[in-house]
Amino acid sequence: QVICEFRRVTKLSIDDIFVSLRDRIPRLTRSNLHRCLHRHGLSRLPDDDAARPEKSKKKFKDYEIGYVHIDITEVRVEARKLYMFVGICRVCKFAYVELHDRMTTEIAVQFLRNMIDECPFKIHTILTDNGIQFTYELLADHLRPRDRMHAFDALCAQHHIDHRLTKFRHPWTNGQVEVMNRIIKNHTTKNYYYETAEALKKHLMAFLMVYNYQRPLRALKFLSPYDKIIDIWNKKPYLFRINPYHKTTGLNMYGVFRSALNSNQQQTLGIKMKTFKVILFSVLLALSFPAFAESVYDRVTETKTIRCGYELSPHSLMKDSNTGKLSGFTYDIFEKIGELNGIKIEWSEKVDYSNISQGLIDNHYDMFCGPVWPFPNKDEQKILTIPSLKNMLAILVRADDMRFDKDPRILNNPKYRLSVLKDDITDSIANRDFPKAKRLSISQGDDLKLLLINVQSGKSDAAFVEKKFAENYIHMSSGKLKNIIPHNAIYFNTSLYDLPENEEKLKNMIDSTLQLLIKDGYIEKIIPEYRIKESNFYVNGYTPIIR
Repeated sequence: QVICEFRRVTKLSIDDIFVSLRDRIPRLTRSNLHRCLHRHGLSRLPDDDAARPEKSKKKFKDYEIGYVHIDITEVRVEARKLYMFVGICRVCKFAYVELHDRMTTEIAVQFLRNMIDECPFKIHTILTDNGIQFTYELLADHLRPRDRMHAFDALCAQHHIDHRLTKFRHPWTNGQVEVMNRIIKNHTTKNYYYETAEALKKHLMAFLMVYNYQRPLRALKFLSPYDKIIDIWNKKPYLFRINPYHKTTGLNMYGVFRSALNSNQQQTLGIKMKTFKVILFSVLLALSFPAFAESVYDRVTETKTIRCGYELSPHSLMKDSNTGKLSGFTYDIFEKIGELNGIKIEWSEKVDYSNISQGLIDNHYDMFCGPVWPFPNKDEQKILTIPSLKNMLAILVRADDMRFDKDPRILNNPKYRLSVLKDDITDSIANRDFPKAKRLSISQGDDLKLLLINVQSGKSDAAFVEKKFAENYIHMSSGKLKNIIPHNAIYFNTSLYDLPENEEKLKNMIDSTLQLLIKDGYIEKIIPEYRIKESNFYVNGYTPIIR
């Protein structure tokens, strides 16, 4: 009893207890001391939960499949150094790896392109470090290119992928791929010797096949990454580019089997295979018939959710840099639409205006919930809602040019040149109201300031831009340009919202709700809140148009 109480009070180790009591208990040895403590359940000290500070475990935010972590790590073969590009999905743990002699931007871009093709699911977010292969963020201002986007970011934008960066000198932020790097190295270079890079590649391929298709992972409740992909596919097939069953591994034994047959057997087999192909084609054709496809409207009514693509714009849709909360008149309008129809509005993906149609086709979102300008050539793969607001344009010329002050219609002459944005509403207005004037076009994706620089440098005589943008540029250029119609601007329908082609039911639901908001004065009420009168937008109904 003395030994047990001494252990409970002092909480010393067995060795310290033995040293402290051996003079008082002559027959005490370390072994019988251990047996005594073990017999009374004190061979291990009880956990003192009260004395330990509680660690608050932060849970990972839940994401849909397609959130990928990417990193580059170094491995060595013989006396040669290689760079291993690793990508892993944080949801299903599916891994993709490539080995290269260098780590350049071009290789990083090709790696991402290959991974997009390899993954059956749609990649919506990528997390990388701040390496020059992925971003210009760590370059000094004077070294950072100002006239082009980083090639990795450009590829992400092309595929509607949100490219995120870790905090500088915080590699643990990208811990998912760091752990995968360690797992790969523990199963390859840290345990085996490789004379050539090809030997490492073969072993690496074998390991990835086992890892992706057979290895149960505790984080996935003892499913393999491929089993997890199939599980998600059965529940949410719209998150995938292709059927993941196409990635099932196995041997193609048809060629081996055919070579073992005689000529008559081969002929019979060939006829059966042709018959099988005809039947298979018929089945696939029937399954792909549009009548069996679920419409966006059906999914919206079933899930009670509209997934919105969006683009940030002053007054229309703004995002608080600290809280991440959205605001703006477009946000208020759509939240009101959701409230009136009992539907949740999910602002799911930030989209560049040039990629709206492709995002609708790829089912990245149900509709684009942002004000767009109608333009026939760009609206072939989508339909538009009714307008709720109108946008205002200005015509800018050089400040010392007095030729068009009295009548802007003088511009409709072959001796004058208009600066327009190709396949844009400015191009459409120029064709409609000034068909005789020549064009100086800039491409989609170019800086809009080029329109006004062309006018300022004398390459063109006039340009069409939004009034607010025009006012800001006039102020920045110290009045080198002027608006020749400051009090009577060109107005046109805007705040149209993009919907997928053939989704008339969804369009009717949005249109009827917008008409209700216009008639009830809701849209007019939000004008003072966002000071829209100081921007380009006016309530639908006031339409002075210059001719």
